[in-house]
Amino acid sequence: TLTNSGVTIANGAHITYDKDNKSFGIMIETPPPTPPSEDPVEQSVVDIEVYSDEILKRFIICPNLLFYRDGITPDVQIKYKIGYDSITGRISVPWYSLDGQLCGVMGRINRREVSEDETKWFPIIPFPKSKTLYGYMENYNSIQEKSAVMVGESEKHSLQLASKGLN
Repeated sequence: TLTNSGVTIANGAHITYDKDNKSFGIMIETPPPTPPSEDPVEQSVVDIEVYSDEILKRFIICPNLLFYRDGITPDVQIKYKIGYDSITGRISVPWYSLDGQLCGVMGRINRREVSEDETKWFPIIPFPKSKTLYGYMENYNSIQEKSAVMVGESEKHSLQLASKGLN
């Protein structure tokens, strides 16, 4: 079903498109929450190295103008511990495992234009991205309440949604 904001596809999934921000997302209806003892996150043990949040002290935790211009409010940037890495000159974006422990930090070049020989996103503290989902723990309660998840292209998608109150 086509609507002004996107397309509804099978099984309750809805693809959205925001022409102002030139971004898209997918919203998938999930089954009702399971009791805590049957929670799949609690049952699954993912082998992933984790770190103390103390490691984030190496970064300057502060809102970033580039992210602000991309629709990510300062309060959301602080909530998600967005910062600046003075060693690499990149915006620091902490990632958390499915059980809420710091597992890595991605760094984004702190400017809009990126040359062909540069990598826009680069791991400052490497981790297996395929074993976690950005913003999952920060939005876990909302996911359980609404029985829905919106999945988008990058970390910034989650941050932009949170800035619009869609977490």
